This record gives sequence, structure tokens and C-alpha cells, in this order.
Amino acid sequence: MKLSHLRNPGIQGYGAAPENCNLRAIDLGYGVCRITSANHAAPEIEAFLKKRFGFEKEGYYLATM
Repeated sequence: MKLSHLRNPGIQGYGAAPENCNLRAIDLGYGVCRITSANHAAPEIEAFLKKRFGFEKEGYYLATM
């Protein structure tokens, strides 16, 4: 699926927020590991969120976790 129509400069915030959380966690002495499973397992994660929490919005997609 081509996602170029979804490009938006605001999406950068979805990368910056977890990065800032990781930096703070490291500052507090915790170990962190950034993984890409959210991209590879997006359909499964979205299905879990829908089933467990009833979260589903048309036109939205998993961008980061």
C-alpha cells in the first residue's frame, strides 16, 4: 500500500515523543530498546487494541508505539 498520500510534517512528533521518553528513561537509569515490531505487526496490534479496548477509528493507522 502506498502511503505517500498520508505524509504530514506533524507525523515527526510521533517519532519525537517516544524518543524523548527513551532519553528520560535512560537518564533515570533504565535500559531501553527501540524495535520495529510495531511496523511489522501493525495489523495484529491494531486487532488487539480493537478487541481489548474497543479502539478503532476509520482513517487512522498505527504510527508508533
